[in-house]
Amino acid sequence: MPPILAHYTKIETLIEHILPSKKLKLSKLTELNDPLENRWKYDHISYQGWKAPPEHCWEALKQEYQNLANCIKVCCFSAENTQKPNAQIYKKMRMWAQYAQNHKGVCILFDKEKLILKADQQEKLLHAGDVIYHEKLPIPTFSLEEDDFKKNYQENYQEKIFQYLKTLPYETIFAKTNDWGDEDEFRIAAYSKAEETEFIDIENCISQIILGLETPSIYKDLIKAICPDVEIRNLTHNMLGIELST
Repeated sequence: MPPILAHYTKIETLIEHILPSKKLKLSKLTELNDPLENRWKYDHISYQGWKAPPEHCWEALKQEYQNLANCIKVCCFSAENTQKPNAQIYKKMRMWAQYAQNHKGVCILFDKEKLILKADQQEKLLHAGDVIYHEKLPIPTFSLEEDDFKKNYQENYQEKIFQYLKTLPYETIFAKTNDWGDEDEFRIAAYSKAEETEFIDIENCISQIILGLETPSIYKDLIKAICPDVEIRNLTHNMLGIELST
């Protein structure tokens, strides 16, 4: 079986949005449930070599930097952990509880290679890769040269930030604390204006859809009617533990 990624979600989200549109929505970094992910501060900007930043530029820069997290959109998955070869990607109980309606939702399994190819076609893609877990989060530093800032700030500051983020993705949007390590997260990130909504095309990328322990069985036929070529299975519980129905 090729490498897979798992996306846990609500049954309504699957039926009403994901399957009909064949797309996954990227969420703003500020909407994620880890409050540390968007706590970036403008005092992490380095002004080495500056005499003194012009006050009007300084105020505008602070506002831009504070709004930066609203421009970063991410889509999150669980990846297979090579350090835990016997751990099944669809058996993450915390993920079922936290993201899939406490076992009433679904786990969508994606062909990893196909999904990455789709992500690479995303015009505003920053990066696609594994989240790195840390005891303490690294602090991103954005270094600005005075002459460059004065000359180019009004025209291409957003583009300058975009290029900066592409060079340091793991310091900025691919870093989480060790508390989240059991999610084995893989992330696709894009950068666009705060008001824009970004999606990833997932057509022909779904390999299986797994219904949770408490997901009503009526949804199985409904999902099958929408995507007849996708294998649909149920998570079950027996004396041996959590298994997949055949």
